[in-house]
Amino acid sequence: MPEGPFDHVVSCLAVHHLVGTSKADLFRRIAGKLAAGGRFVLGDVVEPVDPSYVVTPIDPEIDHPSKLDEQVAWLEAAGMHPQVTWTHRDLVVIAATLMDATS
Repeated sequence: MPEGPFDHVVSCLAVHHLVGTSKADLFRRIAGKLAAGGRFVLGDVVEPVDPSYVVTPIDPEIDHPSKLDEQVAWLEAAGMHPQVTWTHRDLVVIAATLMDATS
């Protein structure tokens, strides 16, 4: 990862290519590069709660969407406060703000 700190980090339609443990690791690394109060915005494909919600073509060889609640938990474990700001079927946007030491 590039040197930080950063006020904002944005990822769109990329993180779903990582398996779950790699997503959790990436979120920790991003949190470590954010400035105080910095924000990570993630727009990506998730494993939907209802299989009929799938609209995004997935190749199981390279695509590994995780459940939304798993990603929220990984962001929280990384020290960020995630807020789901938009959802549509199997697509989401999550804005996660770095928590300070007193949060």
